[in-house]
Amino acid sequence: MADNVFGRTEEPEYFIGEGLSESIQGNYDAAVDIFMQGHQRYPEDLEIQFFLIRATGEAARSRNNPALLKEIVTLWDSFIAAHPREKYSVSRGTADAYVERGVLKRSLGDSDGASEDFRKAREIDPKILVP
Repeated sequence: MADNVFGRTEEPEYFIGEGLSESIQGNYDAAVDIFMQGHQRYPEDLEIQFFLIRATGEAARSRNNPALLKEIVTLWDSFIAAHPREKYSVSRGTADAYVERGVLKRSLGDSDGASEDFRKAREIDPKILVP
């Protein structure tokens, strides 16, 4: 079992840590690849699912790809519908998914949809930061 700064390489934390590291550096494609590997290994892990969708959205935004952004909004729709009020890690929950979807909607020019998502996020978690 190999250790890494983010945990053992066979644990979900490894994929989350490595993927976030790539994402923070703007290496969105690498982040998507890492989160996809984690998702293949841990398909039920909601935090990996969250970050996979988020990284895919970041990649689409960096390419200014409206068609892909719309697809990612649809993925957030499904994720939120499946987990309407869940806390799936210490710091993440459905409110965060609403914020992420709102950011993408705003990128697509849907200010009303973005505002509604930000409102729903605050309804779930009044302390959440929204853009």
